[in-house]
Amino acid sequence: MTQPAGTLSGGEQQMWHGPCSHGPARVLLLDEPSLGLAPLLVRQIFRTLAELKADGVTMLLVEQNINLALDLADRAYVLRTGEVSLADRRPT
Repeated sequence: MTQPAGTLSGGEQQMWHGPCSHGPARVLLLDEPSLGLAPLLVRQIFRTLAELKADGVTMLLVEQNINLALDLADRAYVLRTGEVSLADRRPT
């Protein structure tokens, strides 16, 4: 609690700002939530995201771990050099 945020490692920074919230989210924007974290923490984060999704929270997720992202996604877009190279939607 007393350590300045700028002195934390990358993984520590991810763990610190990941759980910060200000009330119930209606839309959650996530940029590489698994980046720099241990596999155990990554699994926990994605379990929590799945729970939030089940509760009706809308998410926009940017993630390089395609398997984790696709397990969670209703829609997926693959970008290559800034252009959509693949788009798909999970059947409802």
